[in-house]
Amino acid sequence: SPSLDFVLMSGNISSAGSGAYIRNDANPIFNHVTIGYNSSGFGGGAIYLRDGSDLIVKNSIIWGNSEAQIYFRDSGSDVSLDISYSLLEGGQSGVDINNNGNLDWGNGMIQSDPYFCNGPGGIYSLRENSPCVSAADDGGIIGRFDVGCGPINTGPVWYVGELGDDLSDGSIETPYLTIQRAVEACANGDTIRLMPGVYIEQVDFNSKFIVLESRAYELSDYSVTNETVITSPEIGGSCMELIGQDASNIEIRGITFSGGQSQIGGGLYIENSSPILSGIIVENNTAEVGGGIYLNDSDVQFNDVIIKNNGANFGGGIYSTGSNPNLISSSIDSNIAYWGAGIYLENSLTNIEKSNIRFNTAYIEGGGIYQNGNEVNLDEVAILCNNGLDFGGAFVSFSGVVSINLCTISGNDSNIGSAFNIREAVVTITNSILWNDSNAIYSSSGSQSSMINIAHTNVYDSQSELSSINNIILDWGEGNISTDPLFCDIEDYNYALQEGSICLSASSSNGPIGAYNSVGCDQLSSLDKAYSPKTFILMQNYPNPFNPITNVKYSIYEPSSVRISIYSISGIWIKDLVDGYHNPGTYSAIWNSTNSNGLKVSSGIYIYKIVANSKTEIRKMLLAK
Repeated sequence: SPSLDFVLMSGNISSAGSGAYIRNDANPIFNHVTIGYNSSGFGGGAIYLRDGSDLIVKNSIIWGNSEAQIYFRDSGSDVSLDISYSLLEGGQSGVDINNNGNLDWGNGMIQSDPYFCNGPGGIYSLRENSPCVSAADDGGIIGRFDVGCGPINTGPVWYVGELGDDLSDGSIETPYLTIQRAVEACANGDTIRLMPGVYIEQVDFNSKFIVLESRAYELSDYSVTNETVITSPEIGGSCMELIGQDASNIEIRGITFSGGQSQIGGGLYIENSSPILSGIIVENNTAEVGGGIYLNDSDVQFNDVIIKNNGANFGGGIYSTGSNPNLISSSIDSNIAYWGAGIYLENSLTNIEKSNIRFNTAYIEGGGIYQNGNEVNLDEVAILCNNGLDFGGAFVSFSGVVSINLCTISGNDSNIGSAFNIREAVVTITNSILWNDSNAIYSSSGSQSSMINIAHTNVYDSQSELSSINNIILDWGEGNISTDPLFCDIEDYNYALQEGSICLSASSSNGPIGAYNSVGCDQLSSLDKAYSPKTFILMQNYPNPFNPITNVKYSIYEPSSVRISIYSISGIWIKDLVDGYHNPGTYSAIWNSTNSNGLKVSSGIYIYKIVANSKTEIRKMLLAK
């Protein structure tokens, strides 16, 4: 019946009881003992008890041994274990009593990784932030060794690098090797940050509310996005798949998806999911359907994304079926397809704001957008220099509803209908510029005529020319003009407005019309905006999930008016959390789960949106029951 104090038992192998084998009425006491990484072929990787033995364990660590870590023999006299102020991997489930003894689970027991400096490497001293540092009955350390190295990373940021190690702690100095390992370490609200490099990995996000990003936002250097690439394996496939509830709570930021080759979704394959994609680049991917991105039955938020140089038969940039994509401040650029080179929409309710769709080429129809059914809303969108070799250089709409406001549609080309090819569609154009598109509108024959409503728009074709098109019912509203808009330099693809342009005061509110709504030839296009320095960063709320209070942090990099609003998942406004002018700095706001009337809202998923200097970003949060 020995007393063992400050003893290490590690790296041993036996058929049973690799750390300690206790029998024949022995009554040992283990105090400040570390039993780690022993292996047993039968049972009791740490300790085996039999034949009336009674063991007392206190102030000790039992970790990393084969299962069951402590084993009671199932025959012979009863045994007992009295354990307190200790860490036992697996908690009480780490003890197999086999109905042949008594477990006295005492005070001070903890369940956590002990954070050895390097347990697998045989270094059992503790890291500075180990829970074992102050867990003893006298407030001191438990186990054999004191603190021997710096703190381990416990989040909320976890780093991944090409030269990392999944046995490390995921800190910036010692990153993980794989994204999956970082996901396993994450709690809701955490961030996984990829070092620059190339990654080939399909990830199970475990339905966690987390952010996957490059270091672009951390370093305020958007070029890091180009250097942080997720691609497909040599045998092909999508760069990344985001499927189901597993990926619905993820936000991906500042990462390039390139080199994917798949039947469906070369860059990103998204199905039955609702991730947020911010500041990403999807380029140089190919597929039969959805060269850049494939969406099926998904509600996806795109912020500041660039989708360029992708190719497919259907949907060179994006193919969306039965989905609700929402694109803000994004660019669909230089993609190719037979149908829908920029975007192909199949029965998808789609909103596009403050974005560019340009230089896309469809070898048959729909250079910019091909729509089949449902509704498309465009607001402050430039659809420029797209080509549909047969029909619809800018836009094809079959049996769809199209709402166009404050848009510039120019420089597009097609054999017929350089701007629009419509069939049994309803198109409303307001406060826009429709110019320099030869044979601008064509209506394919159908069982019913199409309708076009135009108001406060600069239209190259006259009312009489549009009225003469077969299968179109034209509603020529107020405020339409047909005057050179004075674009800055169409040879250089600059479709901003020169000073003196009539379009600067032609809207329904006597303001500018078109996508470029202020005077000056130095305005940035949406594509250029995506590469410009960020004006703000909106961080994930903490805690998340929460009830009833959560904290929203955000950083502002240039003076601006800032509004942060809360919405329900269905888009209903709840309240404005922040509304005012900010100087550069880091700020926080508290939401106490109430609406604008001070009433408590119900549990569920909510959206919070920041708007600063006309730029927008959206995140999700979960109010728990």
